[in-house]
Amino acid sequence: MSPEQAKGLQADQRSDVFSFGCVLYEMLTGRRPFEGDTSAETLAAVLMREPDPNALPPNLNPKLHDLLRRCLEKNPKRRWQAFGDLRVELETIAADPRGVPIPVQSAARPQPLWKRAMPVVITALVGVTASIAAWNLKPSSPPVITRFPLVLPEGQQFTQVSRNLLAISPDGTRLVYVAGNQLFLRLMAEMEAQPIPGTNLNVASPFFSPDSQWIGFFSPQDGTLKKIAVTGGAALTICKADPPSGVSWDEDQIVFGQGSKGIMRVSANGGEPDLVARVSSSQIAHAPQMIDDGRAVLFTLAKDAGSDRWDTAQIVVQSLSSGERKVVLRGGSDARYVPTGHLVYALGGTVLAVPFDVTKLEVQGGPIPVLEGVRRAANPAVAGNAQLTLSSKGSLVYIPGTASGTLGPQTLALVDRSGKVQPLGLPPQPYVHPRMSPDGNQLVVGTDDGKESIVWVYDLKGGGPARRLTFGGRNQFPIWTRDDRRIAFESDREGDRGLFWQPADGSGSAERLAKLDQGLLRGPDSWTPDGKMIAFSVDASGSETRSSGIWTLALDGERKPKLFLQLPSFTQAITHLVFSPDGRWMAYMSQELGGNSQVFVQPFPPTGAKYQISSDRGRAPLWSPDGKQLFYHNDLNNRFFAVDIRTAPSFSVGQPTPLPIERTVHPVPGQRNYDVTPNGNQLLVILSASTPQSDSTRTPTQQINVVLNWFEELKTRVPRR
Repeated sequence: MSPEQAKGLQADQRSDVFSFGCVLYEMLTGRRPFEGDTSAETLAAVLMREPDPNALPPNLNPKLHDLLRRCLEKNPKRRWQAFGDLRVELETIAADPRGVPIPVQSAARPQPLWKRAMPVVITALVGVTASIAAWNLKPSSPPVITRFPLVLPEGQQFTQVSRNLLAISPDGTRLVYVAGNQLFLRLMAEMEAQPIPGTNLNVASPFFSPDSQWIGFFSPQDGTLKKIAVTGGAALTICKADPPSGVSWDEDQIVFGQGSKGIMRVSANGGEPDLVARVSSSQIAHAPQMIDDGRAVLFTLAKDAGSDRWDTAQIVVQSLSSGERKVVLRGGSDARYVPTGHLVYALGGTVLAVPFDVTKLEVQGGPIPVLEGVRRAANPAVAGNAQLTLSSKGSLVYIPGTASGTLGPQTLALVDRSGKVQPLGLPPQPYVHPRMSPDGNQLVVGTDDGKESIVWVYDLKGGGPARRLTFGGRNQFPIWTRDDRRIAFESDREGDRGLFWQPADGSGSAERLAKLDQGLLRGPDSWTPDGKMIAFSVDASGSETRSSGIWTLALDGERKPKLFLQLPSFTQAITHLVFSPDGRWMAYMSQELGGNSQVFVQPFPPTGAKYQISSDRGRAPLWSPDGKQLFYHNDLNNRFFAVDIRTAPSFSVGQPTPLPIERTVHPVPGQRNYDVTPNGNQLLVILSASTPQSDSTRTPTQQINVVLNWFEELKTRVPRR
């Protein structure tokens, strides 16, 4: 295969000249010009190495050396351009095989056999090669573009949706995705995906090796990148890492994003990673890819905060030798270079493509939309992933959805403990984080379409349309104050993620409660029953100077945030604290047991006692209004559970009981995307708008869309010069 074919570029008759040169070299030496144990190694040799001229027999005509060199030129412009010229040169060499004058014979003598055979061999070679060239150059039908969905089995849900969810192998034969907190591998030639043993540890961000024989992933259990053979076996540790913002594997090197630390590189065999692209503390590096034969790295450079951080990001290329950085696109993220000579990247839920010269490292034209309705990472504050993957053979695989990371429009409903659904009648929107007011007369809910994140208030008694509460910035995770008068929420309206509150009736503007310098706010969680203190989560993953965990803020005094609960490892999250109705207990979610999320309860104030409530990956706890039960959600099977709690004379926990509520949508697993009515008889939940509301047993369909030979469509829709 010629170098241009190996790079996925256009082939012509000069590609056949290269192949003819390979055949002629092997006939003369008895060995191949480009050796490799595997196809990948052979292609690498074609691209990077030169044939050994010393392997040729001695005393050959020097013109034959030059002919071979011109056949095997990497640059097709320097090769023989036509077989007619090549044939003339071969016939000239056949007449003078050693490049010395042929003595005049006084009498006819039979020529040596090799001299008589040489023209026949050359003519046969040229004839066969010309026939091959004619066959290759004759018009042929382009590959058929084929589209079909892969529907996840009933009850199986995507997990770790704030990270990358799927990857297709470079050869297009295998697909891996994250569901039920583990990896599933599907051979494209088979009907069903199979779980990969040893990955049921809440893993994230799968990626393939260049030869399609290994799957890499991030393990939050010990904070490492690992790899496992597609044939099975033990997972091998590559290196320590923070949760990665994009990973790719090129040859024997792996590059991965580490947020504000920059882009790291490590050997695929393991070792200590080194920093190859540094960014400032106000920037995030995301989605790296090695390009230009490993001489440069392509990645997304985004702001550390802001509601439009990914849509206003820069796509840059940095030389690994000089460190010079070049902006190639502005406005978009999660770019990847494909063998057709294009950059493919995301803007909201739309995928765009633009021709790209990988040698000059510059775009050649304007971007053109090529795909709509691609799901993005569920929490844009964490990562800017478009849930899309491409094979080098031209297959496109993606998860349909919205720019906010949801599976489409949703509705709000009340569901009782028997599973009966009572729709609220609100229009379909990408709802998230609904909360009932303490008096039960109103609800507050967020919407997130990937461009705006808005807080709305709805009158449950009077009805009518929902009223928009927030304007400007990204506003999310609203909760009511205990007196129903205000709503606290997270916002980046001042350039960083801060804690604000605002009158619920819209009579006043938002007021910042405190400045938080220690980490990234993950939203307010709960008020103490007396309304004097608010608890909120902070994510400072990978920071050596900041503390992740639960923080509190007292409204009296100087309003200085204080660290309340913390786990020792940055790879273990502790979030979503909720105080009991009597204020004596607090429930929260923690990943302190093997990386799996579980629900725990401690006394308030803490005494050192701790009780485990769930044993099956519990998340997002919520007390019943009377404090006698705890609800929690299990992302593994998308089920709600209720647990009886007794606090006197001693603390005791009953057996978790599943509730018959089975078709809810959880845009961000781990966030508490449900609430309970003041009487405790109904749960306020988010339902898929595409599922009939009368059917309370169906779960919203989760699927992966596959497009075979998509590169053919890409080349037609976005032609290169």
